[in-house]
Amino acid sequence: MSEIADLSATEILSRYRQGELSPVEVTKASLQRIEDYNDLVNAFAIAVDPEIALAEAQASEQRWREGNPLGTLDGIPFTAKDLLLSKGLPTRRGSKAINPDQAWDEDAPAVARLREQGAILLGKTTTSEFGYKGVTDSPLNYDLLLTPTLAIAAFPVGLNKPPSIPDNVTDSQREWSPFTYIFNLTQQPAASIPIGFTKNGLPVGLQIVAAKYNDALVLQAAKAYENIAPFTLALQSNKYLYAK
Repeated sequence: MSEIADLSATEILSRYRQGELSPVEVTKASLQRIEDYNDLVNAFAIAVDPEIALAEAQASEQRWREGNPLGTLDGIPFTAKDLLLSKGLPTRRGSKAINPDQAWDEDAPAVARLREQGAILLGKTTTSEFGYKGVTDSPLNYDLLLTPTLAIAAFPVGLNKPPSIPDNVTDSQREWSPFTYIFNLTQQPAASIPIGFTKNGLPVGLQIVAAKYNDALVLQAAKAYENIAPFTLALQSNKYLYAK
């Protein structure tokens, strides 16, 4: 079942035509995936009653058996953002200001066109409040983020990018430095401190990131780590060593 839930719509439709797969099997696999992971990822704000989805899948299965699918997407499960009206379901728009028990008796045009093709609605996916911004708020509320400073080991001075990245790749910095540039955009304070070595003896950095304006917490955390694992440079051997 888990493999079915990973198939693309094109692959599913091909198997429908060949009689290798049915809309009921696909819908059951999709519903199981939602049950298995939604508590973890919180992708669905509103789930459709499984019995309703399976009833639609059974009707679709019968149409495919008769060689008369409703349309191109007959039997394909889909989701709608919780900003689009969906008949029989509430549309909360990611807001607690909306009555959570209301239900609509009409579909938004996008949802209606999909249903006309026989696609099966599985639920409404989460959204930022009223779709006002492109990101959602995390309730995790971490004080600090700890990440690697770079995704690769240090490369030779004088190069603009690692030798492993082809010359025709112009926008390569996000490939080898994905953990740092984003905090320049969000204006969050960050610090990098050495914590160890690669197998070739190159230093590895730990990046410490805090919320905007909380520079002091970054410095306190960096100092606390250095107190636990002080890092010194042995000039006589030109190698980095941990102080014992």
